[in-house]
Amino acid sequence: MALRSGSILVLYWLGLQLTELYGPFRLLRSHAILIIIGLYLGFAATFALLPRVRQLLPSDQGRAHAAQADGAVGKPTGAGVVFISVFVAVALLLVPPGRAQLAMLGLISLGVIMYFVVGHAAVSDYLLLPHNSAGAKWAIMTFTMVGCLAAYLWYNAYPSRVLMGDAGSRALGFFVGVSVMNSGNPFLIFIIASVLLVNGGAGLVKVALLRFLKIRVLHNTRFPLHDHLRESRSWSNAQVLVKFAIIQLLITFGLFGAFLKIR
Repeated sequence: MALRSGSILVLYWLGLQLTELYGPFRLLRSHAILIIIGLYLGFAATFALLPRVRQLLPSDQGRAHAAQADGAVGKPTGAGVVFISVFVAVALLLVPPGRAQLAMLGLISLGVIMYFVVGHAAVSDYLLLPHNSAGAKWAIMTFTMVGCLAAYLWYNAYPSRVLMGDAGSRALGFFVGVSVMNSGNPFLIFIIASVLLVNGGAGLVKVALLRFLKIRVLHNTRFPLHDHLRESRSWSNAQVLVKFAIIQLLITFGLFGAFLKIR
């Protein structure tokens, strides 16, 4: 899938200038190649920067009432500033500019869906989904974010050495939400992030029901849910990660398979 000639994209412009010197440089004008570059460049830049800026990050002070919070005390936090900054820089280098993408700058399944499903007219028509001509742009951004997160997770693997903090989690949540809305099907969030919704969102439902309707539910369950499982079931951090990932994979494959079947 090639980019339009009117793009002022940096790598696209380089592809135009260098193609006459060496034919393979025309690949810089392909969305698929830009996705691959974004994935690996995001990973490499985040991987290289995180250990160099760790000493500049603030130290975690622990969270009141959070399970196993003492284990995080003293560790650098706010690593989200690093990988979000890398993401913005790489995305500006790679993504064909558009108002929506530039406003966004102010994960793998989502990128695949945006590029190969929503961004592809024939596939989106077959699946009865609204076609989004900018789907490939969002896919480049998504895979760039995946690369940045992969490098962050390299350093956050147990025992973690650096924490994401609100700077990363809130920006990441915003990115996922906006990307899903741009897919044209907001219910896609249940396919790609149902575990995240239950883990954190159920707590909001619990509080809302109690505060506004005086309905008391799940009063013996603490949220986020992973804290409840670590405390009441004695799950380790590794168990939470692996089991939540397995549950999400089962939900993703099940819902996506059903979606394809009953489209």
